[in-house]
Amino acid sequence: MATKKNLKKSNIIEEDEISLIDIIRVLWRWRYFIISFIGIVTLISIIYVTFKPVYYKSQSIIKLASFNDTLIENQNEVNDYLHSLICAEEAKKFFGEKTFYKMLNLDIDAMKKYLKSDELWSKLEFNRIILERMRSMISFEKNYYLIVKSRNPIYSINLNKFLAEQIVKRQNNLLNKKLENYKERYKAIFFRTILSKEKFVIPSLTFQNACIILSADKNVIEKISKKRTIVIISFCISIFIAIFLAFILEFFRNLDWKQVINL
Repeated sequence: MATKKNLKKSNIIEEDEISLIDIIRVLWRWRYFIISFIGIVTLISIIYVTFKPVYYKSQSIIKLASFNDTLIENQNEVNDYLHSLICAEEAKKFFGEKTFYKMLNLDIDAMKKYLKSDELWSKLEFNRIILERMRSMISFEKNYYLIVKSRNPIYSINLNKFLAEQIVKRQNNLLNKKLENYKERYKAIFFRTILSKEKFVIPSLTFQNACIILSADKNVIEKISKKRTIVIISFCISIFIAIFLAFILEFFRNLDWKQVINL
């Protein structure tokens, strides 16, 4: 019984050794293909990242306005404003048309073609391009952080500062409207209680104005560069793909084509 078990174990070990040797043989046979494939993919990734533009990210910290411990607008509503045509028009008026398009990394000559055309689809396409670019470059995150990305660090900072001021201005206007409505509502209740000779209890009221805690020009601007990461990832993926293709080629190499044709 013991000898049978030992024979079985030795057979398993031998099969494992043979299969491992076979794998090494396949990889050695197709070594030039594997090295060439990895080299070509890595070279393509290096060329890609060389011509890939670098972006700069500016960040400012904003405290949103609140009324009775509830935010006047939440993060999604602020983002809706930032990605709207209203916000785009305000920025265009402040910076000028050409500068605003440069901030969004848009081709001015190409944009002029849309502006010259009187067709409705052309104007809609023009607005779609602007809004799409604003969504990719501008975001308000975690109810505090305004982030602007641009190829030019100065444009990134200036646009961030302007948008931060616009958010604060808009927030405080909404808060003032809410306070006015609150006053009017309780004035009516106050006069009603005087006439009915009932007790008037003033409810507790808390509110907080919006403000910029940290401006973009006082914060560190971050250079967004993932070039090294892209090259490393493409190199690693190319190794697995090259090995996989090598085994497929080996399979076709060992295939009995006469038998396949006869079938």
